[in-house]
Amino acid sequence: MSLIKSTKEILKIFNDYKFSIFIFLLYEIIYFLKGYKSFRFTFSTDKSMTNSIPCPFYFLHLIKKNIDLAKYDLFVDFGSGYGRVIDYFYKNFSFKKILGIEYSKKPFNYCIKEFEKYLSVEFNNIDFNTFDLQKYYFENQSNGVCIFFSAPFAKTEDLINFVNKIGLFNIKNLKIIIVNYKYSEILKINNLKVIDKQYINETRGFCICTF
Repeated sequence: MSLIKSTKEILKIFNDYKFSIFIFLLYEIIYFLKGYKSFRFTFSTDKSMTNSIPCPFYFLHLIKKNIDLAKYDLFVDFGSGYGRVIDYFYKNFSFKKILGIEYSKKPFNYCIKEFEKYLSVEFNNIDFNTFDLQKYYFENQSNGVCIFFSAPFAKTEDLINFVNKIGLFNIKNLKIIIVNYKYSEILKINNLKVIDKQYINETRGFCICTF
């Protein structure tokens, strides 16, 4: 990871979050002291994907406060990176299985070692489009699936097209968490119902959705 790229990415984060950065940094410190995983990031060589920047703990904290996952037993993180979201949901919710899908080898290999003692957690090093969510749902005889997107796609239209395909699946009790995409763009997803949303500016925030 070059110093120039790292510096540019950090400056971009500060510019995006502006004065809110202080509360975000506070939550990063709090969860670091609590022993949570993944304070790493890496750069993507695939132009269709974003850099692997972890979802802010502040957003994860707010999501936990505003989502009911009592009836959901599967969790899938599309673009799991170094496993921050996986670790958070493992420690704060009761899922039968948790799956992280990461196309980049470096964070995938890191997670395989780092999470080897997490018996309900697994990782796949595959392209999103080759993963059959509907098959995964039925194979595990699931009562409900929660899927997570923390800005893995560089283009919002790719996210929209991907979630539109999921909307055609025969999956009951599906919740979708989308982080750091423009809310106005998210609303272009077919038949999407927004349960809750919280944004600090036009592009930084999250929404909890279903079909």
